[in-house]
Amino acid sequence: MSVGGTATEQQETFIREVEERLRSEGLVPHTVGRNTFSSDSPLKTVTELLDKCSGTVVIALERTFFASGIEKRGGPKELLLSDIRLPTPWNQIEAA
Repeated sequence: MSVGGTATEQQETFIREVEERLRSEGLVPHTVGRNTFSSDSPLKTVTELLDKCSGTVVIALERTFFASGIEKRGGPKELLLSDIRLPTPWNQIEAA
C-alpha cells in the first residue's frame, strides 16, 4: 500500500480503516515506513517490496499545501495557482 505519513488523526483513521478492510478480504497490506522497514535506500526497499506484492493500493494524502503560487513564472505561459494540494512523490513512483 502506497501512502505517505499521516498528518492528522482523520487521515490516520482512514488509513487504518483501509488496512482493516484489506485484511478482512484476506490481503496483507505492506507499507514502507509504516509496517515494512529496511536499512537499504528507500527506493531499493520499495522496489523489493513491489517485486513481492500482487497489487498496489495508492492513497495520495495531502503532503504539501500552497495557498498561492506561480507556475512557469516569468514566461509567456505563466499561470497563477491557488489552493494547491500535492501528495508525496513516492505515490507516483510506487504506482508506476
